[in-house]
Amino acid sequence: MLDDDLRLLTQAATEEIQGVDAERLKALLEGSEEARRALADLRVAADTVAETRFGSFAPGFAEGVMARVTRARGGASSAQFADSLVAVFYRVAVAGVIVAVGLGILNVTRASDPNGSVFDAALAMPTVSFESAYEMEARALLESFMNVGEISPVSLPAPQNVGTESGSSGGSS
Repeated sequence: MLDDDLRLLTQAATEEIQGVDAERLKALLEGSEEARRALADLRVAADTVAETRFGSFAPGFAEGVMARVTRARGGASSAQFADSLVAVFYRVAVAGVIVAVGLGILNVTRASDPNGSVFDAALAMPTVSFESAYEMEARALLESFMNVGEISPVSLPAPQNVGTESGSSGGSS
């Protein structure tokens, strides 16, 4: 079934169709058992939604739902529930801090760059130079212009200072 047919059936489930669309709907329903079943299902769904609109809830509905939830929890009040969540949070927070400190210590002990700072080693961050940043940016630009997933590593030239001569005008061999 086409998207246009589904849109037409959905519209027919909730409102009166007239004109050219009415003729299309009639032809669709006459020629397809699937379309007739879909329209019947859509009408049932539309009727169900119409019956349960926001305004159809009686006053006190929310209080009744909350009372049933409290009974299902064994009579625990919301304050008791909040206290239990706080207790669980403390355990998870302490475990998270222990894991973060452990990973930091592990990274410091395994740091391969003796010139890097302890902070960078704890976070397992590599030392970044101007050249490596330039190379990463150039690779990102190449990827975006070429629209490919992975570019094989290439050796990119280091940036040249603008306004200075990069080589001598006479060849020295």
